[in-house]
Amino acid sequence: MKRRLPRIMNRQHSDNSCAAEDELNSALVNADISSSYEEYLAIFDRFYADDVTVASDTGSAPLLGKARVLPILHNFLVPLHVIAEIGRASCRERV
Repeated sequence: MKRRLPRIMNRQHSDNSCAAEDELNSALVNADISSSYEEYLAIFDRFYADDVTVASDTGSAPLLGKARVLPILHNFLVPLHVIAEIGRASCRERV
């Protein structure tokens, strides 16, 4: 038999989830990849559980846990940071 939580508890959980999602989205939008990729790693560490599962539609097996995801995220963010940093320097030279 499925246990139902009182409506107030469901609403409170929903409000907390929405607030956390809003905070995550705000952190992602306000982070600047051209200044630092470490900020994104800190966001990942703060907002995702240690037992996170990350999957894609490429057909490869999902990655389980922060320890498995972190190197992939790092390898994605570092080149992005370098490209953004070079682009920012290039724009400054043109001005």
